[in-house]
Amino acid sequence: MTDTPLVHTAPLDALAPLVRIDSAVFAYPSEPDEIVLRDVSLTLEEGSFTGLIGPSGAGKTTLCRLLAGFVPHHFDGPFAGTATIDGHDLATATIGDLAASVGYVFESPHDQLTGANTTVFDEAAYALENLGIPADEIRRRVHECLETVGIGHLADRHPQALSGGQCQRLALASVLAMRPKLLVLDEPTSQLDPLGAEEVIQVISRMHDRGFTVVLCSQDIASYAPYADRLILMEEGRITAEGDPRSVLRHAAEREAPVTVPEPVRIGLELRRRGVIADAVPVPLSVTEAAAELAPLIGESARLSLEPDGPDGPDGPGRPDGPEGSDGPEGSDGPGGWGGPEGSGGPGGAAAGADPDPTTVRAERVTHVYPGGVRALDGLEVTLDSGCICLLGQNGAGKSTLAKHLNGLLKPTGGRVLIGDRDTREHRVAHLAHQVALAFQNPDDQLFRRTVEDEVAFGAKNLGHSADRVRQLVDDALTRLDLRQLRHRNPSELSLAARKRVAVASVVAMDTPVLVLDEPTGAQDAPGNALLGRLVDELTAAGKLVIAVTHDVEFARRHATRIVVLARGGVLLDGTPTEVFAQPEALATTFVLPPAGVRVGTAAGISRPPLAVERLLELLSTS
Repeated sequence: MTDTPLVHTAPLDALAPLVRIDSAVFAYPSEPDEIVLRDVSLTLEEGSFTGLIGPSGAGKTTLCRLLAGFVPHHFDGPFAGTATIDGHDLATATIGDLAASVGYVFESPHDQLTGANTTVFDEAAYALENLGIPADEIRRRVHECLETVGIGHLADRHPQALSGGQCQRLALASVLAMRPKLLVLDEPTSQLDPLGAEEVIQVISRMHDRGFTVVLCSQDIASYAPYADRLILMEEGRITAEGDPRSVLRHAAEREAPVTVPEPVRIGLELRRRGVIADAVPVPLSVTEAAAELAPLIGESARLSLEPDGPDGPDGPGRPDGPEGSDGPEGSDGPGGWGGPEGSGGPGGAAAGADPDPTTVRAERVTHVYPGGVRALDGLEVTLDSGCICLLGQNGAGKSTLAKHLNGLLKPTGGRVLIGDRDTREHRVAHLAHQVALAFQNPDDQLFRRTVEDEVAFGAKNLGHSADRVRQLVDDALTRLDLRQLRHRNPSELSLAARKRVAVASVVAMDTPVLVLDEPTGAQDAPGNALLGRLVDELTAAGKLVIAVTHDVEFARRHATRIVVLARGGVLLDGTPTEVFAQPEALATTFVLPPAGVRVGTAAGISRPPLAVERLLELLSTS
């Protein structure tokens, strides 16, 4: 076989689109009465860049699966309509027939990795070897693609030793190495740090510039909207809007569609609502564009003397995003009945012998070295003691490794971790589970029961709660995580966003003093983010310590009482959101970007910009 260049050029006389879907209707075999795609028609021209947006459950992932042939050939539910992909009729073409034309990055990267290879290089080469491509060409392609996505230095590492974000990069590299005409990318940056996500989006943009056709589905709309030719908004299985990104996002914002509208668009719409920018001017998509609109409107006094947000101001933590007065079910002792009659803050009423301060976690010079020599934590010192503490940092900084030390799942190879006065080295995980509950970054590593209800009840039962208490805790967790209607479904059939909420619900129902949530907002839509934020506020109001590993700086600035930034296995920054986000140079060393409001304000010339866009807009001078 000959060398295939990393470029695609459509024939000048090509008339047929690369993809044509007409009136597609589909339901999964497990729920044949629940229509997931409803009369979907779509045309993709070769060389286009299309973004799919919409709430969780809108049908976006199913449409991605259709483009790759997994629907209806792997997920063989009832299908109607027609689809032609690169000249292949989907009715007769197999997934293998489409493999040379379509590269598909799954919503969960762990589902894509084979598990059969012992190095990152071999994993990226696997599909090429099965196509019989010469060894020299495989080596060239794989090294090029690993470098392109930023993990060339990990070529000899075992895939199981990668962080979640590094797995996403590997999945993308494996697909790029195939040189498909069409790249279908489902949440390709959901586990990446902000600058890492920006890097990957730029890689995808460069692939588009080289002639690849791109379909990208992601809740992180702000990261890729400036690069896309077109956005498609899906709701309840239908396409409800499509067009250029500025028009579609303005439409979504004005009708309050359940998507996360980028902050630059929100700023632009507010300026047009106030009449300071002409309504006919297209809304800004990027931080730079929004800052250019704001800069002439901000008075000099605000530019120089703005006071930072205080703990009780617009950016202070602890305020639910939803309606006021959400205090949990009637008759509960606190939000959600946490700390109920069977105990005094601990599970199962085990007051006797309780720790003097069970919500204090201390890491004392903690080092952790994985088999193979990877040093994930290096003399880390931190005390986590109250409120919501968000752990930020680039992929591989040690965040998830630290999270797994907090419930004893991993033991330090040096130093110690104390939960209250319990040294995790001296206690089994089952014992520490009475104090700390952990929701994994990848929910599929955690979920194993056949129904959502059984999954959420599992931990509470194993901690020894009474049957009545388990029912109360499960019902409350299902309600708070918007899962009641899914309680009898198999978790494996749910979207990634829903599976993440099931994992969170299962640890909330354990009613422990400390909860550790690893990337809880990953793949969530706007309502899902608001729901999780409300939950965290209510948990901390009930006296629990919530430790959230996250790349979502907007979530952190809204709900964190404190932010700890990790870098190279140690603590880089530690302070309030205002203190931490005021240090962009230090944050950049660990691939963290400040919230959009800070970046827009800084670009507009404000010396000490506020965290929230709402506060930023208060500075406008309309004189």
